[in-house]
Amino acid sequence: MFQGDPPLLPTFFTLFVAGACLALAYQRTGALYFSMGLHAGWIFWLFACKLLTQPAPAANPLLWGTDKLIDGLAALTLLALVFLVIFKSLRKPFLSSN
Repeated sequence: MFQGDPPLLPTFFTLFVAGACLALAYQRTGALYFSMGLHAGWIFWLFACKLLTQPAPAANPLLWGTDKLIDGLAALTLLALVFLVIFKSLRKPFLSSN
């Protein structure tokens, strides 16, 4: 997992952070709707990016990733920013103790 071209380590962390974003969104909202919409938006943009762009052969695959878009440090950084936005903007709902 740690070797290859490009290494799979950024892919693991990117998918881990994506799962953490979805889990945090569910935990903060108490419903799956936000997480489902967030995931659907990610999938939409993954397919749209594949349709609208071409891989650059001279690009560094460790930084920019390959045509999968989830295996580069740029994607990991972007998802980490999404995690921070979800963490800061969604507050845990007040639960009354009945």
